[in-house]
Amino acid sequence: MRGTKMQPAASALLIGVTVLNVLGIKAIGRLQKVVLVSVIIGLSILVYMGISAFSPELLVPAFTHETHGFISAVAFVYVSYAGVTKVGAIAEEVKNPGRNLPLGIIVSLLIVMAIYAIVVFLLVGVVPAAELAQDLHPIYTLGVAIGGGAMGQLAAVIAVVTMTSMGLAGLLAASRFPFAMSRDDLLPAAIQRINPQFKTPVTAILLTALVMGFVIIFLPVMEIAKLASSFKIMVFMVINATLIVLRQSAPHWYQPSFKSPLYPSIQIFGIIVGVILLVSMGITAIGAAFAIIGAGVLLYLMYGRKRTDRRGVVGRFQSRMDLLNQESVAELDEALPVAAEVVVPLFGRERSPETLVEMGASLAGGKKIDVLHVTEIPEQTFLTDFLEDDVQTIAIERRVTAMAVEEDLDLSFNTTVSRDVGRTVHHVTNRLECEWVVMEWDGQRASDLFSSHPIGWIQDHLSCNLAVFKDAGVRYIRQILVYVELGPHDTLVVQTADHLAQTYGAELNFLCFISG
Repeated sequence: MRGTKMQPAASALLIGVTVLNVLGIKAIGRLQKVVLVSVIIGLSILVYMGISAFSPELLVPAFTHETHGFISAVAFVYVSYAGVTKVGAIAEEVKNPGRNLPLGIIVSLLIVMAIYAIVVFLLVGVVPAAELAQDLHPIYTLGVAIGGGAMGQLAAVIAVVTMTSMGLAGLLAASRFPFAMSRDDLLPAAIQRINPQFKTPVTAILLTALVMGFVIIFLPVMEIAKLASSFKIMVFMVINATLIVLRQSAPHWYQPSFKSPLYPSIQIFGIIVGVILLVSMGITAIGAAFAIIGAGVLLYLMYGRKRTDRRGVVGRFQSRMDLLNQESVAELDEALPVAAEVVVPLFGRERSPETLVEMGASLAGGKKIDVLHVTEIPEQTFLTDFLEDDVQTIAIERRVTAMAVEEDLDLSFNTTVSRDVGRTVHHVTNRLECEWVVMEWDGQRASDLFSSHPIGWIQDHLSCNLAVFKDAGVRYIRQILVYVELGPHDTLVVQTADHLAQTYGAELNFLCFISG
């Protein structure tokens, strides 16, 4: 295929790939299965025939440009593994994503890594490095070296089919990003339109295809590869950082079926290696990648920022001055009582909600207790999808209500769905004008990298007292250790301890440090 002009051929293939994407994911899935089997068979034939032509002396020296050349080569071919995470962009179109996504990513990574290693090892053992240095079609050259022109044509077909398959998956995944951004009001609403016949986001697909076509026509192949690799390195670095942020902030909706092993060592290692690879790419590739990121930031600041009030997980680590602005607080659910002495927020992870309610009752002094079960959901999820309580929430309500009847407590139980737990807790405490908030906190975990947590700022700005309970599994409290510091709150500490002691029939032990 030496005589084939690259840009017209690539443009024609892009048109075909775009049509398949418009037809839907099922058509793509069927085609990808055929392509995968055909490519593996073709490469197996190529490897089998190439064993006899393999020359070990061509492998010497192993690093012609020493360590820096090796690192640069790794960075340059990084884009070859871009497909590893592309399936994540269509997670909502995958059956049982909690199981199938991690399994598919890990298995495909191992298979592709083995295929790449075998084919490249054969390539450098058959074709001299001097020829490969200027060769833009190495697989064709490998085929010619092994079995002449016919084998070269077969190898070229395999390479083109493989790259077309990558482009097919790439367009499928890339088009879902502007589609999702449009649903979040970060891009114009027209991009989120779904074709009623094919059930695909046609506008997003066509827009993404146009961008890909522009790159094919106006950018050289080498620059495209550098730009793609440098951008993909940044993407993998951000993925690692995102996992750390999610683990650290621990939003209640974040309960993945699969958890990365050796956290956070693998993620930190991935970020450090990404920085090293980026530096080896050179200033041009890094600058171009940052230019794309800068364009995205500019688009958000000029268009998306004023159309959305979502803060994201990172935004909740910052000072929540928005919660002090009463105009920004949502209206209170009509089911909430007029006032309450104690509010007990439940988030679904508590080991014993009854223990928290008992502590709240000891602080309420016979007055109203409001138990608020908060279900936190991601910001891109519609609240209307969670209007009905789940089985777990109903079970907790029955347990707490039964305990209230047995102990004759003035208690109300309410449920709510929230995208921002901090905002909800802050709003409810202000609205009910309570004196106490009683909640569970597991404390600092061994894997935590930072000491701060999303509701830390809110704790310092609540308009009431806060009692934080770490549940260690103790159900019968017989002794209470009270640490007292002389100051304006010592009386409150003693009174609180006394209330708890009366509730549990416990003995008080006081601890106070006196400087000598």
